[in-house]
Amino acid sequence: MALVILTKSPRYILFSKEKIKDFARSLIGKERGPQAIINSLCKGLDELNYSYKFNPKIKNISSKDIIYATGSIEALKLAIKLKKNKKIKKLIAGPTLVITPEDYNGLIRDENIDTYLVPSQWTKNFYASFGPDDFSRKIKIWAAGVDLPEKIRTENKNICLLYKKNIDSSVLGKVKKELKRKKIKMKTVYYGKYKKEKYFNMLNNSSFMVYLQEIESQGIALLEAWARNIPTLVYNKGSYTFKKIGKTVSGNIAAPYLTYECGFFFNENNLEQKFDYFLKNIDNFTPREYIKKNFTNKICAQNFLNSINL
Repeated sequence: MALVILTKSPRYILFSKEKIKDFARSLIGKERGPQAIINSLCKGLDELNYSYKFNPKIKNISSKDIIYATGSIEALKLAIKLKKNKKIKKLIAGPTLVITPEDYNGLIRDENIDTYLVPSQWTKNFYASFGPDDFSRKIKIWAAGVDLPEKIRTENKNICLLYKKNIDSSVLGKVKKELKRKKIKMKTVYYGKYKKEKYFNMLNNSSFMVYLQEIESQGIALLEAWARNIPTLVYNKGSYTFKKIGKTVSGNIAAPYLTYECGFFFNENNLEQKFDYFLKNIDNFTPREYIKKNFTNKICAQNFLNSINL
């Protein structure tokens, strides 16, 4: 028996949408969320000396193998077919394949999937709300890890990094106004418009970060900041509605893993108050220690094995 990590279909499909998108991202050097999760898992398994097969040819997949299909609907469809035909022992999928369980005609609720992974508690609650009960029981929480740099910059850091993802520009404007009022230097990074190296360099020059996004299933970029000991103020509206399906989720949905060790939440009503309190306590945060205890690649890879009973 072996663990098989499948991130693409072994069957070559020349002009699939997934291949075209991945090729475009590779040209401009961008790493999407699913790739970051895959990289973390493989690094962690390597640190654990746990053997696995990565995107093998179909002929090299055994009926005793366990397939983990992630980051590719094409890979999941193939894995479902293999499981249905009893050519693999077990099928694990998730967490970045769909936005809702109804996408792709409810593919992730296929009876041949043994476990479906989601990255946080609110996403588990959200997926479970679609039913049926037998699908809900298959959902398990697993979050990926991040690299922990050996050395981090600790001196001459006097910039606030603004990270803008999917949020109304008016919120960004209010935050900038508050930072200007406090005479704090700032730089802005826009989601989807930077290379990892640039983001890491900006973090290395920042004393803290303000994260602006309405909803995150996990928040890899946040974890990467915390690994560099960057405390974070995170905008959290408190609720988000998926307009196409009319479902609303609520809670700390903008940063499921933010704790007092890493920073605070704020909203438009308490922006000034939270900024003042955050800055007064900025030397008390220990985000790097939080990552070291909970989100290294090795720790998260072991969590993965535990979650699928390996």
